[in-house]
Amino acid sequence: ISVQDIKSNTRISKSTSSISVAQPKLKKMQRRINLNIPMTTTITNNTAYKHYRQPIYLKRSPMILIQMLTNITNYNFKKKEEQIFLCHRLDLLDKHYYLQVHQQLWQSYLDIGIQQHRWPDQLYTMAKTNDFQICQKYLDNHINTIKKEIDTCDIQLNNQNQSYPVTTLSLDQLDHYLKAFVDCQRKYLSMRNNKQLQKFIDNFH
Repeated sequence: ISVQDIKSNTRISKSTSSISVAQPKLKKMQRRINLNIPMTTTITNNTAYKHYRQPIYLKRSPMILIQMLTNITNYNFKKKEEQIFLCHRLDLLDKHYYLQVHQQLWQSYLDIGIQQHRWPDQLYTMAKTNDFQICQKYLDNHINTIKKEIDTCDIQLNNQNQSYPVTTLSLDQLDHYLKAFVDCQRKYLSMRNNKQLQKFIDNFH
């Protein structure tokens, strides 16, 4: 999500059934967003996250996301710095969630392969080798790369803590709501991991 997106995407589709907003209140919010949100500056640097895949829900209009989170937290994010912080925080927490789930999947691949002392043919192809140890090293390197991306995300989250602009809602409370929201939006990843892991095991036979 970019700050430019927050500036330019100010209309909530009338067909959005998951959000109920009175029209006069929406018009006021649109004017406020137009006045307050700057047109430049990208909120997060996605080039640092090679293994991250942005979900569809984060590609929605920032206005929709802000309104959804306003309803969830029961806090009206009026100021531009609050809105920018909110979108930035959500983006980082989604990255952190996705990368942790992704790491868990590859760690399971590694654990099962070491236990079985063999790898599926597809993994040998990915590693471009027929050697067990080299293939294991390939998995180790992949997992370590994901860990570095998680560490980068942790650093960005910690740095952002210092600029928390809300006084009536604690950062711990906000993070609790945002993490629950991300978990709800991304719960399909666990099911996908289970399918991928079963496919990995089936390829041994």
